[in-house]
Amino acid sequence: MDSISMNLANFPVCGASIGSYGTCIELPSLSLAFDIGRCPESVVNLKTVLITHGHIDHVGGVAHHCARRQLKGLTPPTYVMERGLVERFQAFMEAARALDGSRMLCNIVEIDPEDAVGIKLPTLPDRYTLRAFRSHHSRPTIGYILLEERKRLRVEFQGRDGRKLLELKKEGVEIMEEFDHPVLAFTGDTRPSVLESVPDLLRTDLLIMEITFIDQEITPRDAWETGHTHLEHIRAMVGLFTNKAVLFTHRSARYTPAEYREAIESLPEPLAGKCKALLGRFHPGP
Repeated sequence: MDSISMNLANFPVCGASIGSYGTCIELPSLSLAFDIGRCPESVVNLKTVLITHGHIDHVGGVAHHCARRQLKGLTPPTYVMERGLVERFQAFMEAARALDGSRMLCNIVEIDPEDAVGIKLPTLPDRYTLRAFRSHHSRPTIGYILLEERKRLRVEFQGRDGRKLLELKKEGVEIMEEFDHPVLAFTGDTRPSVLESVPDLLRTDLLIMEITFIDQEITPRDAWETGHTHLEHIRAMVGLFTNKAVLFTHRSARYTPAEYREAIESLPEPLAGKCKALLGRFHPGP
């Protein structure tokens, strides 16, 4: 895989995402990947894969990932998915085990997009909570938001003199409160309407979202009907994004990386300057 590594909102990110060929987006500092349509060698060392849906270009590399980790003597990987996908995923892995003649151990973690609380993953630092949400694709699909536990000054104490706050703290007054801040989100394949149904996506530090089509040969209406997002959908909503960084993925293979990058870079403020295109390529591939 040809992959361009970048640092976005303090997260190192690399990978590739090409519609119908494969999506695998790596976050090495968290030892996780979003989807695994193909399995480049770099992703084998990552412990956890968050799976959005069952299309082969998003899950087809999972058996290779599991087998390679076993061959390298690494711990069994963890695959996160919604409950409705688990039975078919298990059948897929059982077939792979039968073909390979090996155990190919893995952990499957179910996540419910209707659960507002989210889950803790043993493969992530304890300060993180993972929450799922329903994306708007042609197949049942979920996206993910990673929340980080942080502390802030309680509203009633904001604006107070620092010396007074120190006195209150010495008196045992709790002046701080904990809150969950959305640091990272991945939509998976989706129509742009997901941005309206999940407002946190527009304020997470790093948003990873698809733009599959960028020209009028495939119109915004065509993209919507297939469960995808068009560049013009984002252009119409550009003022809503308050993210620190946005990474657009899932380019159609009908476009070259240069054409896709140029289109993404044409987006106006406030996205201009803080949005990037994921330009990695699988081998062989477009």
